[in-house]
Amino acid sequence: MSRSQPQPPVPQNRPKSPTKGPKPKHFITFQTGLDVKKALSVSDITQLVTNLNAVRSQLTVFRNEASLLASDDPKFLLAKGYLEESPSATELFTAWDTLAKQSIVHLHLALGVLAALLTLLSIHQPYHVLGVPILRALLAPQAGRRLNAHLNSAQTDLVLVALKLWNAMSDYGAGMEKKSVYEAFAWTNKSLFRLFHMRRKGSNDMTIDPFIKPDIRTLYITFVSGFLGTSSPPAVKIAFLEAHRDMFFGIFKRISDDHYLLIRFVLEGCWEGIWSDNRVKRTLKVGLFGDEVLTQLVKLYTRNVSEMPGEESIPADLVHHFFLALCTRPGIGVCFRDGGWYPREEDEGAIDEYSTNDNKPRGSRKLYNPILGRFLKHLRPTEDARQQVLIIRMFQSCTELVGGYWTSSGLAMEPRLSSRWLISTAWATSVISLPVPVHTFTTGNTGWGIDYNSDPPPLSSALGNIIPPVWSRAMITKGLQNVSQLVQYHTATCLTRCLQKYNAVRKSYKTVALALEEESSGNWTTRINELETEVKRRIPTFEVIVGFVQQKCISPELSSQDSAHLSDQSLRSLMIAGSALRLMLLYHKVLPDLPADARYDVGKLLLTGIGKRVLSFSTASDISPEDTVGFKVLCHLHILDLLQHSEQYIWNATLGQSSLRHLLCIYDPTDRSGASEHCGALLHKILAQSALFEHDPGELDIWLGALRAANTGLHIDADEDAKIDENTLDFYSLLDGCIRNCLKSPLEYVELSISTLKSATEMSAGIADTVEIYDASSIASPLLMALLKEFETLTKGENDSRLLMALAVATYLRQVVFGISLKQPNNHYGLRIATRLEYHCSSSNAGSLPQPVLVAIQKEIRLLRNLLHLVEAPSQTIEMQDHEGMVNFRIVIQRIEER
Repeated sequence: MSRSQPQPPVPQNRPKSPTKGPKPKHFITFQTGLDVKKALSVSDITQLVTNLNAVRSQLTVFRNEASLLASDDPKFLLAKGYLEESPSATELFTAWDTLAKQSIVHLHLALGVLAALLTLLSIHQPYHVLGVPILRALLAPQAGRRLNAHLNSAQTDLVLVALKLWNAMSDYGAGMEKKSVYEAFAWTNKSLFRLFHMRRKGSNDMTIDPFIKPDIRTLYITFVSGFLGTSSPPAVKIAFLEAHRDMFFGIFKRISDDHYLLIRFVLEGCWEGIWSDNRVKRTLKVGLFGDEVLTQLVKLYTRNVSEMPGEESIPADLVHHFFLALCTRPGIGVCFRDGGWYPREEDEGAIDEYSTNDNKPRGSRKLYNPILGRFLKHLRPTEDARQQVLIIRMFQSCTELVGGYWTSSGLAMEPRLSSRWLISTAWATSVISLPVPVHTFTTGNTGWGIDYNSDPPPLSSALGNIIPPVWSRAMITKGLQNVSQLVQYHTATCLTRCLQKYNAVRKSYKTVALALEEESSGNWTTRINELETEVKRRIPTFEVIVGFVQQKCISPELSSQDSAHLSDQSLRSLMIAGSALRLMLLYHKVLPDLPADARYDVGKLLLTGIGKRVLSFSTASDISPEDTVGFKVLCHLHILDLLQHSEQYIWNATLGQSSLRHLLCIYDPTDRSGASEHCGALLHKILAQSALFEHDPGELDIWLGALRAANTGLHIDADEDAKIDENTLDFYSLLDGCIRNCLKSPLEYVELSISTLKSATEMSAGIADTVEIYDASSIASPLLMALLKEFETLTKGENDSRLLMALAVATYLRQVVFGISLKQPNNHYGLRIATRLEYHCSSSNAGSLPQPVLVAIQKEIRLLRNLLHLVEAPSQTIEMQDHEGMVNFRIVIQRIEER
């Protein structure tokens, strides 16, 4: 059986409140002010107590009823009638004296009637004049001393009603006598602090409005807050804040146990009455919201559920928005503009305007925001998402706080598979991802441009924003080598953000050094070198990264191609493989010296493990589109970027097969996705400056753009989209072989190219003079001769599997030769190539080719000649019709495949 909540003690001989339970038969109702005056003038104590109860009940107005009362309500008419009969309410003061002498336990009834009367008359302005005599009588020295003495009483009812009366006096007529109330109240009474701790027992019931049924703490907070509100005169407000700060601090003692509505009342009053009042000096405001107040408010984050039915009432949200307004906007609240990564100068006067003796940091870094620096120690971002948002906003506004945050953060950075470590690492990653405060590197914007600071920020400040000091190299290495994939992934992700942040810092420093036209010994350049040295010392060696990549990117499960759809384990492996590749890529981009010393051939990644799996994604035709996106595409891009940035990548190193064939499979000139773009850039890096295209690097685009035509020519159905199948792979292998052979002996093929240009078999007397106008860039790549030689070999072969290849080469050459002719002064060179192709396809040289194949190849050559003549004479009309030989050729190919 559950125990009932304890009830407050009831004094003996106290009459039962008429507002509770059924109305007694002898309940008194007054009709006129004269009736009230007579009732309060009785000499019998028992009858006086009954009458006081009745008058209080008729005049009492609850907070939620005040705005609903009309000016002609019977309550107002009764009060007006009584004060017309007794303007100074002499009977009430007499009753106060009588009860103090004869029945002190009922003394609160007289004060209750006075409080109810003042509260009622204060609602409508026409009635204000009626209560002024009562208010002045209460503010008389003798009455003021008695009211102050009642606050020290042991009777909670008397203290409660006395506070109600003080509140009514302070708020009367929109605070018309607030200054007098402030002067009459005994602020120096030390026992007043106990009022902040006097709560109603069982006050945790959030369904009860604390302002309708207030306890002593609520009334005292309301009274003290009245001198800080918008209606309080500036002189009174400033005098209170300067002389009675301890009373203000008392409001926040154990505020985490208060009702939601009371918390909202306090925070809204502080913001509107203090921070929004420009008449109060900021030094005074900041002195109020130091560690003592902020540490009490931060406890409200633990109350993170709605506490009142029917409305959004989460104390954590309330204090969160208050902190966002107070701590995250420079120039407002306790947040001040700082110098970014530059420390505060010792003699800087900007701090003096808000530094106070009790808020001065001891033994800490020199900060522009010492209050926020200490406040950070009390926040727990790993336990509450709201606190994460608050700290990130604080760091964005005051970047000086990041460097000194780590040592006091209490983050668990030792790698282990635990929720605490995972949250700590994720939170550290968020902090590291903050942008570089480049605006603090300038001293202003002059008429000649941006004026940069000649001195860079201290090394420790920048390094603390790049790699957390609590995260050592040993911890990072242990995380990458952990048996748990989840630990490895989070470690790699956090280290990746560190390198990305370092890269951003390095770029911003280089921008300043370039603007200042520094030499190698300049301040910013020197700081870049120092920062690089420290980063190398703090991160794992490249050998650790190589081991991590080999473990995650060259594993059997990544090389497996048995299942068309990826299992969960395979997806996890791809995810961590992408993280490992991204990490290795950043080492190559940001710290190229480390990979250079390790001498690791990254080309292995394209031919084994994850690279082989990526190729299977490109060639498979039975994988659904949703399986071709995501982590595998990310790995795809990382490998291509890695090959492009690695100085040790040897594309033609023999490891079963050349990696160039893989790149050709990936490249698609019609695809505008990132993969084709990165692959094209890599192919340009490999081939553009080689002996094949050094005469004209732009010609490589012609060769790459023609790959689509060769791929299309390998398919039987004209309407079918070109796909990478075994035939296409064979063509890419053939092209790869031609490229490698040509690079082995490029001079041989160059001579063949020149001899083709000067060939006398097609040259007439008029054409011979035009040979001299061809320069080095006009002549085609020697690769063309190598491919022609391969075409000659194909036309003489008798293997049925090579039939499609001969047509594919013819289609490819048609596209390449036509593209090359566009950069040449005339079409003579292209016509000579077409003649040579015709020669190889003549019946005497290609007798082994089936007639349909021969007809299809001759069609490609005729199409090439027509295009070349069309370029020379644009007005000429070319008629192109499909030949029945192409149809016969497709029938032959189908029969061959059926064998």
